[in-house]
Amino acid sequence: MIESVTGAATIACGLNLTQEYLATIGILKHKQERLAEKLQEMTEKQQKIEAKLVGTMISTKDIESVQKKIGYEFKCKTWLIEALTHKSAIDQGLQMKI
Repeated sequence: MIESVTGAATIACGLNLTQEYLATIGILKHKQERLAEKLQEMTEKQQKIEAKLVGTMISTKDIESVQKKIGYEFKCKTWLIEALTHKSAIDQGLQMKI
């Protein structure tokens, strides 16, 4: 329910109002500036992870092949790799072979 209201508020009124709404109902605990800092931290972390992937067994060609098969292109390729290789997928026998 909260997700749908949040999505509707964001579409209709923009991110600032949505953040105010989430703060009012006690879900959003950080100000917009802190969220921007966290996003920057996550982006930097993501870039480091992607840099580590260079030279691994998973090639760009493999990633492109999977994206083509599922019909979706990830902006952040690391998320795709994490989804395919995550421990939870392996534990349940869902790991995909690239």
